[in-house]
Amino acid sequence: MRYDFGFEVAPHHAFTAPYRESVLEYSNQPAQTPQAVPVLHLSGFRLGRFGAPITVAPSGFESFFCDPLPYPQVSFTIRGRVLMQQSGGRRLFAPSDWKTLGPLNVVNRVYTGRGVSNSTSWVGAVKPDGTFATQSVLVVDPGTRRIRVQVTLETRTGKQVSTEVLIQYSPLECFLTLMDSWEDRMPLAGTATCNGAATHIEFLAAARKMFQPPPAPGGKTPDPSWEAAFNAFLARNAQICPLTALDSVDGRNIRRYENIEIGGANVDMGHVLTGIEGSRRQKPASVLPPVRSAAGTEAFVTWAGDLDSALEQYAETAVSGARGDLKYYLGQKAGAEDLLGDIDGINIGAVYDENKSLAENLRDYYRATPFRRFHNFLGNARNDDGTALFRLARSTPPLLDRTGRLPISAKIAIFARGLAFKHNVASRLPQPKATRLTDMLQEGPTKAGPASAEMEAVVEYFLSFLENGLARESGT
Repeated sequence: MRYDFGFEVAPHHAFTAPYRESVLEYSNQPAQTPQAVPVLHLSGFRLGRFGAPITVAPSGFESFFCDPLPYPQVSFTIRGRVLMQQSGGRRLFAPSDWKTLGPLNVVNRVYTGRGVSNSTSWVGAVKPDGTFATQSVLVVDPGTRRIRVQVTLETRTGKQVSTEVLIQYSPLECFLTLMDSWEDRMPLAGTATCNGAATHIEFLAAARKMFQPPPAPGGKTPDPSWEAAFNAFLARNAQICPLTALDSVDGRNIRRYENIEIGGANVDMGHVLTGIEGSRRQKPASVLPPVRSAAGTEAFVTWAGDLDSALEQYAETAVSGARGDLKYYLGQKAGAEDLLGDIDGINIGAVYDENKSLAENLRDYYRATPFRRFHNFLGNARNDDGTALFRLARSTPPLLDRTGRLPISAKIAIFARGLAFKHNVASRLPQPKATRLTDMLQEGPTKAGPASAEMEAVVEYFLSFLENGLARESGT
């Protein structure tokens, strides 16, 4: 038997790693009174080879999928079990319950709308131990992001018990579940040249090294030109191995989550993890003299590092005589997904709990209500003396104080000049062009004069980015 459903509902507010269905522990004692009533517990969701646990939500249950749904047709299975509610508690389904209630059937009804145009569902029989599986085939539009399902238990007496599960596209939850599966394996294996992660903070470093420093051409190993710099900035965990080889099957599976859609915007997870590890709270122990300060390390491994990379690359292009657009380099080196990752990294780093797993810390941050990353950033981005790096001159509409530009531009300038030195640019240029390069990387205003026009443009780019984010959060 099967059911066909196609009914509209009001709008409502899915992983390739191994997963565990949610497990509940209940007494297996048989019913003592006739007042026991059946309830549904949903444990797991499967779509092809993909599976994820179903967990209890404030209203019903919830689950997730990691990749856009295949279309036009999707088939899936929901697994669960019947429990018996009795005397204020719940227990496992017992043989005596089967005699009283069985045979039992379960069917799911998928709500249409928001990309789901039709569904066909098969009746599933409940086994004597109370477990069941219920299946459906859906017709969906490209880009469908959620499936809302009603699961109903039908008894031979005609009594029905229903619950709902909302299954949504959530690459963040997929990444966090994947990280949980890795962190559960600690201590991780080391090699002859590095140590396997054995603590939560070491695991953070091992996960970060799957993304930053970026892979060398070919994708097999970290780029050696950047690996030494990251180890110097984040010296505390320089000897920790990455989770796995970058070009392995597991490595490619992890790296597919480098850019994750969170709350409708793409966020660079490598930048998030780098920002957390570089936070003063994690004591990264930088060994580079110019950035041994807490404020310097935090800025250089996040927003300042991205902005100065854009400025320095543009300056190299400009003095070479080639035509370049500073906005282009800012978009390439300090785009929205990079800066959002930087901001989130500093925010999470400021409250990171080394006694919790990486996934627990990230869930705490991204599930906060209201979610105010930009306002939090203003409180967490600080100088070494504890004063705020970015201050509001006006709240409505948000306007940042432009009089404090020197410490901001100074952090950008230090790293930009370091990059130019690393690239050996000045020695390859005639003196006038070398001077021009240095001038473009000038911070300010100082007693010697204002910042360069290029530096001013970079600082303004970041301040405007922050102001736009603050404005979106106003009223939340």
